[in-house]
Amino acid sequence: MNKHRNMPICKRLILIIILSVIVQGMTGSNPFLPMLKKNYRQYAKQLITYRTQLDFTMEQSEADTLMAQINEAARIAGTSQWKLEAQLMHITYKFRYKTRHQPGNRYNADSVAIDFEKLEQNAINAADTLMQIRVKRELMNLNYHFIKNYAQAFDIANQLYTDLNHVDAQELPDKLLIYTDMASMYYHFRDYDQAEDILLQIVEQVNHTDTLNLLPNTYNTLGLIQSKHHNNPGEAEKQFRNILALPPQGNESPQHIEAWEAIARGNIAQLYARQGRHQEAIKLATFACETMQRLNDYSFAQDMATLVASICLKPDAKNLQMAHQYIEKARNYARKTYLNSQKQELFSVMARYYTLTANTNQAIAYADSAEEARNQYNRQYNTLVLTRAEQRLHQKDHEAQQLQLKAQQTRATWLQHLINTAALALAIIGTLLIALAILYRRKHIAYRHLAQKAQNWAKQQNTIENKEKETENALSTEEIELMQRVAQLVEKERIFTQPELTLIDLANRLEINRTYLSAAINHCTGQSFSNYLAQLRVREAVRIMSDPQNAKLTIDSVAFNAGFSDRHNFYRAFKRETGLSPTAFRNNIDK
Repeated sequence: MNKHRNMPICKRLILIIILSVIVQGMTGSNPFLPMLKKNYRQYAKQLITYRTQLDFTMEQSEADTLMAQINEAARIAGTSQWKLEAQLMHITYKFRYKTRHQPGNRYNADSVAIDFEKLEQNAINAADTLMQIRVKRELMNLNYHFIKNYAQAFDIANQLYTDLNHVDAQELPDKLLIYTDMASMYYHFRDYDQAEDILLQIVEQVNHTDTLNLLPNTYNTLGLIQSKHHNNPGEAEKQFRNILALPPQGNESPQHIEAWEAIARGNIAQLYARQGRHQEAIKLATFACETMQRLNDYSFAQDMATLVASICLKPDAKNLQMAHQYIEKARNYARKTYLNSQKQELFSVMARYYTLTANTNQAIAYADSAEEARNQYNRQYNTLVLTRAEQRLHQKDHEAQQLQLKAQQTRATWLQHLINTAALALAIIGTLLIALAILYRRKHIAYRHLAQKAQNWAKQQNTIENKEKETENALSTEEIELMQRVAQLVEKERIFTQPELTLIDLANRLEINRTYLSAAINHCTGQSFSNYLAQLRVREAVRIMSDPQNAKLTIDSVAFNAGFSDRHNFYRAFKRETGLSPTAFRNNIDK
């Protein structure tokens, strides 16, 4: 009897021992447990690596194991910090395996945004500033890359720019990565001044022993800005040579080092080609072409092959055989890359080649192809800019539109009730007529409302005092004094009406550093110098068109008098600031 009563107890003891061994084995292999008593800066890089692997390389079973481990770590830690870490990892997990591996699943980018917003609120409740910044970055990239809500993405970028000024890179290792994301956005939208300011901050703050390897890309983008935007080949070459001078990082592969060397030398080759240093350019470009071909980067290899071919078609370096050889290489690389925007330069080179070889039909055909590729690229960019402007206008006017819509709906309901008391035939006809009238009036009222808003906005003074009240961070005395000088020079002396005015010109006239001036304008006005200048010019254009005495002025004359150099920039800036085209504004202002 005693023996039988003791058997279940023995079994239970054995089971407990087995489970303890299993739990100890699981706990010992849990990579998150050693992180629990550390600050975020001490485990950030490892955590970023796990999230990247989870997002791109892990199999389902590995991902499930990782999620079980971080959940276990959060339970053992019992802190809000690790609960938030587990939530952040869980969103990445769901987006990876539900959205990408389960077709038709409703957990899409919009669902991810909702989860990130909830996580951000949890971080606010827990007073976890670092997590708030990290989640904002996720929301910024999600809106930019997946949802395509560019206005929202740039609004978040502005918030992050302010937040990051109060956080040290040692405390938040992600800081420079966030700067890189932001700079890429601004560069893509050709806001080169803002992109350059952010990239220079990366250079100033990066630790050269860091394993994030941010400097090659940073120097490269700075060089491209100097070359294409500032037209400063000397400074551009300096930035590209900074890449070649970087010491190798311990975690870099030989292929990664070779790729950046090829990119740097290839970009220098482009500078030399524009300077007429053709032999030096060919030597560097062929090196870059062969290296990138070997590394299977056919996009850059195509650029370099096209560059060599274009040089060989120049009168002082004419070599049609070599040009044809590299055209064929470029065409072969083009078939292996998805970047159609690069083909415009190749088509232009081919048109010149066939012109020199007296093949008129081919020359005309490729000239037309180059023009179409160029127009297609410009259309894609213009669509992005217009989309961002429309989204920005929608965000600004959303509340007003909601109130207006509610009033219109109330009126429509009343009218519908009145019409329903009449005969059925009259009710149907009346309903159709009223519906058409409402649609027309809605458009007409909306346009007149936007025109009135633009006129009121143009009458306001964009003062430093008003800006200081709107921001949480008080402006420094130096910034206020500097902006007063800027306002005196730009607004009161009206030099903004000079189409050729640049940030460098303004800095020279004020005898201050251009970068400091750009930062002060950004902090005081909330926008880059180019946008600040465009806003002043749009205000002036609104004032000009609002004056009945200027009714006979053409739109081009208005643009020139306001300081715009061409119609395209005028229309784009006017639409961004007012929501209307200049023509629509003029047609809807009070006569």
